[in-house]
Amino acid sequence: MYLTLFTSADNNPLAETALNVFPNPTADVVSLKVKFEEPTDATITIADINGRVVRTENRAAMLDETVTYQMPQLASGTYLARIATEKGTRTLKFVVQK
Repeated sequence: MYLTLFTSADNNPLAETALNVFPNPTADVVSLKVKFEEPTDATITIADINGRVVRTENRAAMLDETVTYQMPQLASGTYLARIATEKGTRTLKFVVQK
């Protein structure tokens, strides 16, 4: 599966506080700090820089939480963490260094 790097939902970017990625760079664990003002259904996607989806997850009623993924299979390189809701999206780059 591949992630399109631009969709019509991108015309409505979410607030900067909606998604933060840490640590950056990372070796094999990536944490996503997600924060919304009200409970929000969201899809979290992690993809390589070419758009190949590495992981995707639908989450219900997200509000203020940290989601951590163990991803030892990721090769060194640049990846994208994306959160998409019915109100918009936010995509951030992060780097894996092995």
